[in-house]
Amino acid sequence: MILDINSPEVFDAYARIDAWTEGHSVPAPKNTAPLKPAKRMGKNDIWIAFTAYAAELTLISADKDFQPLDEIWPDLIFTEQ
Repeated sequence: MILDINSPEVFDAYARIDAWTEGHSVPAPKNTAPLKPAKRMGKNDIWIAFTAYAAELTLISADKDFQPLDEIWPDLIFTEQ
């Protein structure tokens, strides 16, 4: 699968996840309120998360930094390292 990162849907997914993790009220799946307190994520983690979300893929990771997104943005599966 090739995901065109120049599409409006991809830009929108990145912006919404970034804003949501910083505590801003933005449209989110299941009308989920933003994180309080905010949980700023690294920009590379946001790239990974929004790519999985925009492509409707499951994200498999041992990185607990994705945990606040679980069951809201991309589907997540946590694994041991």
